[in-house]
Amino acid sequence: MSHNKVGDVQRLQGDLRQALRSYQAGLIIARKLAAADSANADWQRDLAVSYERVGVVLVPQGKLARALESFRTSLQIRKRLAATDPRNARWQRDMSVSQDRIGDVLRTQGHPGQTLMAYQASLEIRKRLAASDPENRTRRRDLSVSHNKIGDLARAQGDLFSALGSYRAGLVLIKDLTMSDPTNARWRRDLSVSHDRVGDVLRAQKELGPALNSYKAALSERQELVALDPNNAVGRRDLSVSHNKIAAVLRAQGDFQQALDSYRAGLVIAVRLAASDARNTRWQRDLSFTHERIGDVLIDLKQVSRALLSYRAGLVIRTRLAAVDPGNAVWQRDLAWSHWGLAKHGDRPRFRWGQVVAILKALDRKGRLAASDRKWIPVAEKNLIRASAQ
Repeated sequence: MSHNKVGDVQRLQGDLRQALRSYQAGLIIARKLAAADSANADWQRDLAVSYERVGVVLVPQGKLARALESFRTSLQIRKRLAATDPRNARWQRDMSVSQDRIGDVLRTQGHPGQTLMAYQASLEIRKRLAASDPENRTRRRDLSVSHNKIGDLARAQGDLFSALGSYRAGLVLIKDLTMSDPTNARWRRDLSVSHDRVGDVLRAQKELGPALNSYKAALSERQELVALDPNNAVGRRDLSVSHNKIAAVLRAQGDFQQALDSYRAGLVIAVRLAASDARNTRWQRDLSFTHERIGDVLIDLKQVSRALLSYRAGLVIRTRLAAVDPGNAVWQRDLAWSHWGLAKHGDRPRFRWGQVVAILKALDRKGRLAASDRKWIPVAEKNLIRASAQ
C-alpha cells in the first residue's frame, strides 16, 4: 500500500500525526519522480496532490502557516500544468480546489481580503467549466460551493445583501441538480443547507416570514432524508437543527408555544443522538443548547420553575464537558452562560454569579476570552455584589 493510501486511512481514523508522516514520506517520493521527468504530467499532478494532502492534515492540527505553504506550492504546480493545456478540465478543476483550500486557511487566519481573492479565483474557473459543459453535474455542484463560500465570507463581514445574493445563486444551482436526480441524498442535503443559509441571512435582516419559509423548506428536505435513512446520524442532527432554527424564528415572532413545540421536537432527536454516543462532544453540546433554548421560551411563557429545570439540565452537560477538557475556552464560556441564566432567574445567585466571574476572569487572564465578552465581567461582578448583599 502506498504512503498516501496509508495516510488516508490514518486520517480517517483521526491519527493526524501519523497521517502527516505518511503523507510526507509520499511527498519525498513524489518530488524525486517529478524532478526526474519534469515533462511527465502525471508525476507533476501527483506531486501537487501530495502537497495538498500534507496541507489538509496540517490544518486541523492548527499549523496554518505550513498548510498555506503546502497549498500554495500545490497551486503553483497546478498552474504550470494548466498552462500547458488550458482545455484540460481536470487540471482547471484542480486549480479551483487549490484556491478554495488557500481561501479557507486565509479566512481562518483573519485575512478577508485575500480570502475573497482566492474564492473569486475559484469561482471564475468554475463558471468557465460549468459554461463549457452545462450538463456536467459535478461542475455545477462545484459552482454552487463557490457561491456559498463567498456568501459565508460576506456574511461574516456583515455584508448581508451580498451574502444573500451569493447564497441564492448557490441555491438555484443545487435546486436544479436535485430536481434532475431526486434520489441523490448528498445533493438533497446540500439543498437543505442552502435553504438554511438563505434563512439565516433573512433572519439577520429581520425578514422573519421569508426566513421561516426557508427553514421550513430545509426541514421538509431533511424529514424526507431521515425517512429514507433513519440510522443516518448526520441526517438526524440536521433535522434537529431545522427544528431549532424554526423555533428561533417563531420565538422572535412572539409565538412562544409553537416555538416551544419546535424546540421539543429538536430535543427528542438531540437526546437520542447524545445517548447513542456519550463521547461525541458535539452532540452533547447540541443537547445543552436545546435545553437552554427551551428554558428561554419557558421564561417567555412565565413558567419559571420549569425553565430552571431546563437550564439545570443544560448546566449538567456543560459541567461535564468543561471537566473533560478544562482548557477548552468555548466549553468554559458555555458553562459561564449556564450559570448566568440560572443566576438571573434566582437560582443560587450568589454562588452562580461567583462562578461566572471566576470563569470569565480565568479565560481573560489566559488571553482566551473574546474582546466582545470582556464587557460582561463588570456586569457579573456588579450582580455578585448585589447578590452578596441580600
